[in-house]
Amino acid sequence: MRIENGTIRKNGLNGYGKKINLNEINWIKKFAGDYTLKTETKELKINTELIDKTSLTELNSILKELNLPADKTPFANTGKRCTSP
Repeated sequence: MRIENGTIRKNGLNGYGKKINLNEINWIKKFAGDYTLKTETKELKINTELIDKTSLTELNSILKELNLPADKTPFANTGKRCTSP
């Protein structure tokens, strides 16, 4: 997987792969270690278990910067804080 020039490209067989423009992402779903990135016309699934820790941190930062509505991303800042008893 590569992120460059405003796109995320997921490598596939024989050099073919899917790509999605970051500025077109309108929904991010996180489920069971996978991210699903959606635009109006495309969907890209990313298995986060196959990404090294540093790259995953980078990916999370990039996805958080998209500033999607709270109901469209797991990266939204809800303002809720965990308090200990």
